[in-house]
Amino acid sequence: MAESLAAFEEHLALARRSLAEWPPATAEPERRAASAAIDESLRRAEGLRLNASPEGYDQLYALLGEALDPLDALGDVAERLEEMS
Repeated sequence: MAESLAAFEEHLALARRSLAEWPPATAEPERRAASAAIDESLRRAEGLRLNASPEGYDQLYALLGEALDPLDALGDVAERLEEMS
């Protein structure tokens, strides 16, 4: 599980870095919202990787869901960006 979470964290870090490549016309509030969502998911994934010892599938599923929850904001960001274009 630790290896999978580390890979997930790597991909989140790549996504975080890709925000710098967004077109300059991209609204700053959307960029900040995306950045905050990624940062929070990174924080939760790291905590899960370092501290969690889930007892069974149900607990693991819930913990993984909590790590992914902040990324829901990216859907809202995408909708707002689409409306702007």
